[in-house]
Amino acid sequence: MSIKSIKQVLNTVPKRVVAILGLVVAIVIPMAVQAWGPGRTLFTMANPADYNTFNSITDNPDVGDERNFLQVSQEGQRGWSDVAVMEEGKTYYARMYVHNNAKARLNMVATNVRAKLNMPNKSTVWGKQFEINGFLSSDNSRPNEIWDNMVLKSNKEFHVEILSAKYYNNIRTRASSGFDLSLGDLITPHTPGALLGYQQMDGRIPGCLEYSGYVLVKFRPVFKTTPPPPPEKPKPGYDIEKTVDKTTAKPGETINYTITAKNTGKEDLTNVKITDKLPKNYDKASEKVDAPSTITGSIIKNGEVTIAKLPVGTKATIKISYTIKKNIDCGKHIIKNIAHGTTDQDKTEDNNGNNEVTTIVDVDCKPGYDIEKTVDKTTAKPGE
Repeated sequence: MSIKSIKQVLNTVPKRVVAILGLVVAIVIPMAVQAWGPGRTLFTMANPADYNTFNSITDNPDVGDERNFLQVSQEGQRGWSDVAVMEEGKTYYARMYVHNNAKARLNMVATNVRAKLNMPNKSTVWGKQFEINGFLSSDNSRPNEIWDNMVLKSNKEFHVEILSAKYYNNIRTRASSGFDLSLGDLITPHTPGALLGYQQMDGRIPGCLEYSGYVLVKFRPVFKTTPPPPPEKPKPGYDIEKTVDKTTAKPGETINYTITAKNTGKEDLTNVKITDKLPKNYDKASEKVDAPSTITGSIIKNGEVTIAKLPVGTKATIKISYTIKKNIDCGKHIIKNIAHGTTDQDKTEDNNGNNEVTTIVDVDCKPGYDIEKTVDKTTAKPGE
């Protein structure tokens, strides 16, 4: 493949490929501009180096200043930059340019050439901005290691998922799918980096533009999502309702109370206590309790019934027959009766507006005097 061909590829494929060799931790930092290094002797295309050195030419016809060798581009877009704003559903390329600047006539070959890139690809790493550092190293180049960086950012926390890592040159172009690079070597911390090369990935790259190439890493951003709220804890709930069959009554009549305890929540209730203090105006009373579990106590005897367990959706009923005294004072008597309840799970019932019933007993009042008439004679004559 000609130098012209690789130049065309560089202009159409994401420009800067990130290769990092040494620094492995993605760091959230302010954006850096032209953060390449180290300082080194610079060259031109007309006057290349007399020794193995990488990316030190300032007028490369393909990429311009080679020190800026790591850049990023969105897939489907032309051009490369040092900063990219990550978008949902988009894919991106990081490109690292690789060029041994030694003069061709010297037949020099750089050895053990490696690339490393510190992409924030761990699922536990989140940030809104990352400086991505790319490194190139070689055993016999000067300097032995160079670096450049780019910035990925967003207004939401993210990390990246690596989709592929390739190396392209005139031997294997984009049309031939390039050389596969080991992600473990390229982006894993504390490794020497992925070997590069020319005819094979053996770490050997001769000097001259025709032997140049680039690392291309395809990736996509993964944005942090707000986890769904935990399932709502079942809430207990209960209701005590009291009814009476008569709202008016006469002395000696029987009125019937019904107390109903309902489990209205989503959790079983325990120790359901129902209290009800009966009015005093009665001759006799009886009660019957219907509940789904063990019952202790008595409304009539001690004013309280305890139900050991009231499962979800069940109810308990207490029926009380109450006979009003025959001999009560005249006038209007209001027999008011209120039931209350508590449980281990919930001390306040859902609706306490249906706990009270009233029966009116109206006793007629007779006068408190007597009229008596007498006569002194049972027989009499005219004129007497």
